[in-house]
Amino acid sequence: MKTIREKENKFTKYFGQESSLDSRTKGFIENLEQEIKYFCLSDLNDEEMIHHQWVVLTKDFLVLSSNNQCQSYEIKNFIKLREKESLSYSTWYLLKSHDEAPVVTIKFTKRQSINFSKLKFLLEESIKGNDINFDENWCAESEYQKGLLKPLQEAQAAIEGKEQSVLFRLLNYLSPYRKELTIGIFGAFGATLTGLVPAFMSGRLIDEVVRPYQTGVIDTNGAFSKA
Repeated sequence: MKTIREKENKFTKYFGQESSLDSRTKGFIENLEQEIKYFCLSDLNDEEMIHHQWVVLTKDFLVLSSNNQCQSYEIKNFIKLREKESLSYSTWYLLKSHDEAPVVTIKFTKRQSINFSKLKFLLEESIKGNDINFDENWCAESEYQKGLLKPLQEAQAAIEGKEQSVLFRLLNYLSPYRKELTIGIFGAFGATLTGLVPAFMSGRLIDEVVRPYQTGVIDTNGAFSKA
């Protein structure tokens, strides 16, 4: 339970998207009497604005689900998937004919590219009519999460335990200035001690002269002699 909650927190914190399909989309696919093979999240609309749309692959259908609308397309009607890549996002065009406009257009940012590369392979195999045998432990939701979290986990692993090496590297850079650094450290230490002298003397004066005089332990002559 803790691992699931941690994953959900990472998705919310770093990606701003859900970690699994919503119940409405799952229900729509169940009504088609289909099993979810794989799914991704398309995070751009046709105008390149942020817009979340689930792209779900089943045995016979490609399902698009966003807001309150679900649409299904029979895979056997597609003849080709064409992909166009730009600097920050990619666009899929699903064709029913070489002479007609795309039936489906899907856009997604580079953040989703790992998952969409897997979906592309699976979808193209389905378009060709090839059966795909999934492992008995295959879980579409888990694969989706791993595909999105993988770059984040690799980045975190790359910087873990590097704090000490960074410190030693910085110290190595200072080695040509060892003499100046030593003088500076002792100078700062001496300046700190010098700054503490007035406070130390004031404390001694209060404890040994002012308070004893106020309480009558010593007289005026004794106070002057101690001061």
